[in-house]
Amino acid sequence: MTRPVCVIIGSGEGLGQALAKKFALQGYNVALISRSLEGSAKALNAVKQVGTDGHYFYADAQSPETIESAIANVINKMGEIEVLIYNARGDFTACKPLEISYEQLLEVYNLEVVGAFAAAKAVLPTMIKQENGSIFFSSATAAYRGSSTHPLYAIGKFGLRALSQSLTKEYAKNG
Repeated sequence: MTRPVCVIIGSGEGLGQALAKKFALQGYNVALISRSLEGSAKALNAVKQVGTDGHYFYADAQSPETIESAIANVINKMGEIEVLIYNARGDFTACKPLEISYEQLLEVYNLEVVGAFAAAKAVLPTMIKQENGSIFFSSATAAYRGSSTHPLYAIGKFGLRALSQSLTKEYAKNG
């Protein structure tokens, strides 16, 4: 019997590593997607120590095409995805709202919302067809309130929450 596959996008040393280990302990093979193997090394080692299959795949969460490509590579190498976790996040940069540049705003939108949308769009049609699968977007309380000191973080998490709720309202009825 093949093991189910969990994909973690943004698999660094903190939450990404903890999630990778947790899903490996639950019997999942784990695909780690990030910008560098170095950034995913501890999470990959945690999976391999548990004894399940773990692989690294390259993608830049600010580039939706690389997300789609990485997910296609995961499916080709490991099989259909049962769990997708989008855990990518940018810097936790302090600034005042009027100090935000348009470039910074676009970067956080691309990372938090467009990247998450690309990931969901790549797996959701198959999950719907199979009536099986889960998508999780890693967030924070910043998704519920603005911030005078970290507005970029709050803006990104607000957008991610809106995406999550929109996908849920439309597709949760499909199982």
